Amino acid sequence: MDNSKKTKKALYASVMSLVLCCVMLIGTTFAWFTDSATTGVNKIQAGTLDVELVDGQGNSLEGKALEFHDKEGKTNILWEPGATFETGEFKVKNNGSLALRYEIAINGIKVSDNKLMEVITFKVVNADGTDVSLDKDGFIEMLTPGASSSNNLKITATMKSSAGNAYQKESVENVSITVFATQAPYENDINGNTYDAAATTDKNVVYVTTPDELVKAFANLEAGATISLGADIDMTGKTINAVQGKSFTLNGNGKTISNLTSNQRALFVDHSGSGTYFFNDVTINNCSVDSTAYGEENGSGLFMGMSDTCSNASFTNCKVINCTVNATDWAGAFVGYAAGYGNDSDGPVYGHFQITNCTVEGGSIISSKGSVGTAIGHAGGNEATECTIDGLQVKNIVLTGEKSEKTGIVVGTAGNGATVINNVTYENVTGNYNTEHELYGRFAPAGTGTLTINGTVVK
Repeated sequence: MDNSKKTKKALYASVMSLVLCCVMLIGTTFAWFTDSATTGVNKIQAGTLDVELVDGQGNSLEGKALEFHDKEGKTNILWEPGATFETGEFKVKNNGSLALRYEIAINGIKVSDNKLMEVITFKVVNADGTDVSLDKDGFIEMLTPGASSSNNLKITATMKSSAGNAYQKESVENVSITVFATQAPYENDINGNTYDAAATTDKNVVYVTTPDELVKAFANLEAGATISLGADIDMTGKTINAVQGKSFTLNGNGKTISNLTSNQRALFVDHSGSGTYFFNDVTINNCSVDSTAYGEENGSGLFMGMSDTCSNASFTNCKVINCTVNATDWAGAFVGYAAGYGNDSDGPVYGHFQITNCTVEGGSIISSKGSVGTAIGHAGGNEATECTIDGLQVKNIVLTGEKSEKTGIVVGTAGNGATVINNVTYENVTGNYNTEHELYGRFAPAGTGTLTINGTVVK
């Protein structure tokens, strides 16, 4: 009897313990044995496409000229109908890490610029005078990576026998050789080496090394073209017809344009229209814009003057040295007046203005009426405008606006668009800029504008 009671008590205790364990497990999660393993992916490195023209001995031809000569090697030649002359030998060299295909163009002067070009035929030939062979896509050949070079080539030029007396005493200058290169089907991906078989060259690039070439590049500019500087260019005595509403890119490649003056609203873009504009690594030195003849309600700048319908304008790693802007209204080193297009009936078109890692040193920006800023005179002409200035360096410049309330070291007026200012450094700035908040003259949001400086929203 006693054993039976003891057994029942033990059984009861076991059941209660089991129930208590179940109660404790309710609402908990189960843990499992787990493990993980991680391995890194090797570095992703983009290849480089880098082509160079060298002479027959492998020396760079950058900044040099090939001369036409006769059979005896004389270069002081006079052209006449039926005559053929040739240049010294040159080669195309692949300095990059990717295979490339290339084609060669003779450019620099259009027929309309000089009558003599109408009757001269240029040709790329092998060193022995035979025609170069082209592949099915029109390329001369493929060059593998690793500093490989083409065979020696040369240019022949023949004056047509039909040329008459009208071509006497004519001359041709600034003819240039341009190599257009693109990637070639050589390297492999997971499917083979045909992924870039259809790659083409960008022939809408104009390479300039002289003042006359730069003038012609802008005079003959095609929308969407790229102008690429190959040398420092002194524009003393030369002027550029600043464009209106025609998109382009200007690649300075670290070269300098100096002594360029303009009585338009800018050196390069008078009025943006609805175009897009990109300025990369451009340095301008001792250049000036005097747009006082335009009167009020006009923006003036060294790069771009008036912009009220522009969708994109970008200035990257550009330098302004000892330059001046003299305007009647809004004035800035990069853009005078920056706005998108805010018409509700056929808009808005948002205008994006980016000034990144640029420098302004020396010179002055002056306006007798409107807003003055080193970067932009009036930023945010309407609510469809975004202006971002990041990494600007300002040194030894004079800012003179209508009054200090409209004059700032970065922007004169931050209007009813969005203006963002980050990482600006400045020293020895003089003039009548607003000392209460030095980076901007005034903030006039008109209910919709925003101004953010180094992450802080200005109220």
